[in-house]
Amino acid sequence: MPSVDDLCLYRVREPDEAPPAEAGAAMLALIAQRQFPGWALCFYEALETSGRGQPAPPTLALVADDAILLAPRFTPGGWTGFLIAEGPAAGQPRAFHSPEQPEVVTWLAVPVAPEPGAVWAAAAASLPTLPPPDRPD
Repeated sequence: MPSVDDLCLYRVREPDEAPPAEAGAAMLALIAQRQFPGWALCFYEALETSGRGQPAPPTLALVADDAILLAPRFTPGGWTGFLIAEGPAAGQPRAFHSPEQPEVVTWLAVPVAPEPGAVWAAAAASLPTLPPPDRPD
């Protein structure tokens, strides 16, 4: 017989540590611009607390349909930041764009989720850059 956890598709998995202030400030700036995805608001309280009164980072976010990387920083292999993702994004390549430059797309590999089917967050996620997928002619 399945447990309640098996049937709960939208359970939220809290990050293992408090969100960094710059991630909270990025979320607050995106909300003010009406560009923060509604499905990611389940982490509002923790992010708002950490970002209250803090300056927004220079790059607010990289956004995909089912994942958002707050306060991203470029690294030689990809991007790091505070990741919030829906279950289907886990372990998958996703096209991310900056809210300021939606035409510039970066393909990143979203890490595997700690639990299937949940909205989850990772405070120091590292997403490697991927080549764009092949397009049929």
